[in-house]
Amino acid sequence: MAYGLGETRVAKHSSDVVGFWGKVMKTYRWVLFVIVLVSMVRPVSAQQRVIVRDKLGLAGLNLTCRLLNCTVALNLGGPSGHLFLITVDDSVNLNRLLTLLQNQSGVVDAEVDQQLYLIGATAGPIPESLLDQTPVTYYGAPVWNGYVNQPATQIVRVPQARSTFQITGAGIVAMIDTGVDTHHPALVPVLVPGYNFINNTPAGMKPEM
Repeated sequence: MAYGLGETRVAKHSSDVVGFWGKVMKTYRWVLFVIVLVSMVRPVSAQQRVIVRDKLGLAGLNLTCRLLNCTVALNLGGPSGHLFLITVDDSVNLNRLLTLLQNQSGVVDAEVDQQLYLIGATAGPIPESLLDQTPVTYYGAPVWNGYVNQPATQIVRVPQARSTFQITGAGIVAMIDTGVDTHHPALVPVLVPGYNFINNTPAGMKPEM
Protein backbone atom coordinates (compact mmCIF):
# COMPACT_ATOMS: atom_id res chain seq x y z
CA MET A 1 0.00 0.00 0.00
CA ALA A 2 1.40 3.42 -0.92
CA TYR A 3 1.35 6.32 1.55
CA GLY A 4 1.33 9.95 0.68
CA LEU A 5 3.80 12.49 2.11
CA GLY A 6 1.32 13.63 4.74
CA GLU A 7 0.63 10.08 5.88
CA THR A 8 4.38 9.39 6.18
CA ARG A 9 4.83 12.42 8.44
CA VAL A 10 1.90 11.34 10.64
CA ALA A 11 3.30 7.83 10.99
CA LYS A 12 6.77 9.19 11.89
CA HIS A 13 5.25 11.63 14.41
CA SER A 14 3.23 8.83 16.04
CA SER A 15 6.36 6.69 16.31
CA ASP A 16 8.26 9.55 18.00
CA VAL A 17 5.42 10.07 20.50
CA VAL A 18 5.30 6.37 21.38
CA GLY A 19 9.07 6.28 21.82
CA PHE A 20 9.01 9.38 24.07
CA TRP A 21 6.27 8.07 26.36
CA GLY A 22 8.00 4.70 26.48
CA LYS A 23 11.11 6.39 27.89
CA VAL A 24 9.00 8.37 30.36
CA MET A 25 7.27 5.22 31.63
CA LYS A 26 10.59 3.39 31.94
CA THR A 27 12.05 6.30 33.95
CA TYR A 28 8.88 6.43 36.08
CA ARG A 29 9.17 2.72 36.89
CA TRP A 30 12.78 3.21 38.04
CA VAL A 31 11.84 6.21 40.22
CA LEU A 32 8.93 4.27 41.72
CA PHE A 33 11.24 1.32 42.44
CA VAL A 34 13.75 3.57 44.24
CA ILE A 35 10.97 5.20 46.31
CA VAL A 36 9.60 1.82 47.37
CA LEU A 37 13.09 0.57 48.20
CA VAL A 38 13.88 3.62 50.34
CA SER A 39 10.56 3.35 52.18
CA MET A 40 11.34 -0.27 53.06
CA VAL A 41 14.69 0.58 54.65
CA ARG A 42 14.08 1.69 58.24
CA PRO A 43 16.68 4.17 59.49
CA VAL A 44 18.70 3.01 62.50
CA SER A 45 18.01 5.48 65.29
CA ALA A 46 20.89 6.66 67.42
CA GLN A 47 20.96 5.57 71.03
CA GLN A 48 21.48 7.70 74.12
CA ARG A 49 23.11 6.06 77.14
CA VAL A 50 22.29 6.53 80.81
CA ILE A 51 23.98 5.00 83.87
CA VAL A 52 21.48 3.90 86.52
CA ARG A 53 21.93 2.54 90.04
CA ASP A 54 18.92 0.45 91.05
CA LYS A 55 18.81 -1.24 94.45
CA LEU A 56 16.19 -3.68 93.13
CA GLY A 57 18.73 -5.05 90.66
CA LEU A 58 18.19 -6.19 87.10
CA ALA A 59 14.60 -7.38 87.60
CA GLY A 60 13.53 -4.04 89.04
CA LEU A 61 15.24 -2.02 86.31
CA ASN A 62 13.78 -4.22 83.57
CA LEU A 63 10.32 -3.43 84.92
CA THR A 64 11.14 0.28 85.00
CA CYS A 65 12.37 0.16 81.39
CA ARG A 66 9.12 -1.47 80.29
CA LEU A 67 7.29 1.54 81.69
CA LEU A 68 9.68 4.16 80.30
CA ASN A 69 10.50 2.44 76.98
CA CYS A 70 14.22 2.00 77.62
CA THR A 71 16.54 -1.00 77.34
CA VAL A 72 18.99 -2.42 79.88
CA ALA A 73 22.14 -2.76 77.77
CA LEU A 74 24.77 -3.81 80.28
CA ASN A 75 25.34 -4.71 83.91
CA LEU A 76 28.29 -2.60 84.97
CA GLY A 77 28.85 -4.70 88.05
CA GLY A 78 29.87 -2.76 91.10
CA PRO A 79 30.24 -4.17 94.61
CA SER A 80 26.49 -4.75 94.95
CA GLY A 81 25.73 -5.52 91.30
CA HIS A 82 23.21 -2.67 91.10
CA LEU A 83 24.91 -0.49 88.48
CA PHE A 84 23.57 -0.65 84.91
CA LEU A 85 23.84 1.02 81.51
CA ILE A 86 20.52 1.63 79.76
CA THR A 87 19.82 2.99 76.29
CA VAL A 88 16.96 5.05 74.89
CA ASP A 89 16.08 6.36 71.44
CA ASP A 90 17.82 9.55 70.35
CA SER A 91 14.48 11.40 70.21
CA VAL A 92 13.93 11.01 73.98
CA ASN A 93 14.41 14.11 76.13
CA LEU A 94 17.15 13.07 78.56
CA ASN A 95 16.31 15.62 81.24
CA ARG A 96 12.74 14.36 81.39
CA LEU A 97 13.93 10.74 81.37
CA LEU A 98 16.31 11.37 84.29
CA THR A 99 13.48 12.92 86.29
CA LEU A 100 11.20 9.98 85.55
CA LEU A 101 13.92 7.46 86.41
CA GLN A 102 14.69 9.04 89.77
CA ASN A 103 11.00 8.88 90.69
CA GLN A 104 10.85 5.12 90.09
CA SER A 105 10.90 2.63 92.93
CA GLY A 106 14.36 1.20 93.50
CA VAL A 107 16.28 3.76 91.43
CA VAL A 108 18.92 5.40 93.61
CA ASP A 109 20.55 7.63 90.99
CA ALA A 110 20.80 8.17 87.24
CA GLU A 111 23.16 10.18 85.08
CA VAL A 112 23.94 10.61 81.39
CA ASP A 113 26.83 8.46 80.15
CA GLN A 114 29.09 11.05 78.54
CA GLN A 115 32.09 10.33 76.35
CA LEU A 116 35.17 12.31 77.29
CA TYR A 117 37.99 13.31 74.98
CA LEU A 118 41.32 13.64 76.78
CA ILE A 119 44.34 15.54 75.56
CA GLY A 120 47.42 13.37 75.29
CA ALA A 121 50.11 14.14 77.84
CA THR A 122 53.79 14.58 77.13
CA ALA A 123 56.51 13.50 79.53
CA GLY A 124 60.15 14.37 79.85
CA PRO A 125 62.98 12.25 81.23
CA ILE A 126 62.49 10.48 84.59
CA PRO A 127 63.91 12.62 87.44
CA GLU A 128 66.93 10.98 89.06
CA SER A 129 65.45 11.65 92.51
CA LEU A 130 62.56 9.32 91.65
CA LEU A 131 65.01 6.41 91.46
CA ASP A 132 66.57 7.13 94.85
CA GLN A 133 66.39 3.75 96.63
CA THR A 134 67.52 5.02 100.01
CA PRO A 135 65.20 3.29 102.52
CA VAL A 136 62.97 5.51 104.67
CA THR A 137 60.05 4.72 106.97
CA TYR A 138 56.68 5.83 105.58
CA TYR A 139 53.82 5.39 108.07
CA GLY A 140 55.43 2.24 109.43
CA ALA A 141 56.45 0.74 106.06
CA PRO A 142 60.00 0.76 104.59
CA VAL A 143 59.94 2.44 101.16
CA TRP A 144 62.27 4.26 98.77
CA ASN A 145 63.03 7.89 99.44
CA GLY A 146 62.28 8.49 95.75
CA TYR A 147 58.69 7.31 96.37
CA VAL A 148 58.05 9.49 99.42
CA ASN A 149 59.62 12.63 97.98
CA GLN A 150 58.72 12.22 94.32
CA PRO A 151 58.01 15.43 92.35
CA ALA A 152 54.27 14.64 92.16
CA THR A 153 53.90 15.05 95.93
CA GLN A 154 55.15 18.61 95.62
CA ILE A 155 52.92 19.39 92.63
CA VAL A 156 49.73 18.30 94.41
CA ARG A 157 51.03 19.68 97.74
CA VAL A 158 50.78 16.46 99.73
CA PRO A 159 52.89 17.69 102.69
CA GLN A 160 50.74 20.83 103.04
CA ALA A 161 47.55 18.73 102.92
CA ARG A 162 48.83 16.43 105.67
CA SER A 163 49.81 19.38 107.83
CA THR A 164 46.59 21.35 107.26
CA PHE A 165 44.17 18.48 107.86
CA GLN A 166 46.38 16.62 110.36
CA ILE A 167 46.34 13.43 108.26
CA THR A 168 48.27 10.56 109.80
CA GLY A 169 47.50 7.72 107.40
CA ALA A 170 44.11 6.73 108.84
CA GLY A 171 40.85 6.37 106.89
CA ILE A 172 39.87 5.03 103.46
CA VAL A 173 40.71 6.97 100.32
CA ALA A 174 39.33 6.18 96.85
CA MET A 175 42.03 6.24 94.18
CA ILE A 176 40.94 7.20 90.66
CA ASP A 177 43.60 5.62 88.48
CA THR A 178 44.16 2.90 85.90
CA GLY A 179 45.63 0.54 88.47
CA VAL A 180 47.85 0.07 91.49
CA ASP A 181 50.96 -1.90 92.34
CA THR A 182 49.54 -4.45 94.77
CA HIS A 183 53.05 -5.51 95.79
CA HIS A 184 54.25 -2.05 96.82
CA PRO A 185 55.46 -2.23 100.43
CA ALA A 186 53.66 0.99 101.36
CA LEU A 187 50.36 -0.26 99.97
CA VAL A 188 50.28 -3.98 100.82
CA PRO A 189 49.12 -3.52 104.44
CA VAL A 190 46.51 -0.86 103.69
CA LEU A 191 44.84 -1.74 100.37
CA VAL A 192 41.15 -2.69 100.50
CA PRO A 193 39.07 -4.29 97.70
CA GLY A 194 37.80 -1.84 95.13
CA TYR A 195 36.18 -1.79 91.70
CA ASN A 196 37.88 -1.41 88.32
CA PHE A 197 35.65 0.74 86.10
CA ILE A 198 38.11 0.46 83.20
CA ASN A 199 37.61 -3.29 82.77
CA ASN A 200 34.30 -3.54 84.67
CA THR A 201 35.73 -6.03 87.15
CA PRO A 202 35.14 -6.24 90.92
CA ALA A 203 38.87 -6.26 91.71
CA GLY A 204 40.06 -2.68 91.79
CA MET A 205 43.69 -3.72 92.31
CA LYS A 206 45.90 -4.48 89.36
CA PRO A 207 49.64 -5.23 89.51
CA GLU A 208 51.45 -2.92 87.12
CA MET A 209 55.05 -2.92 88.32
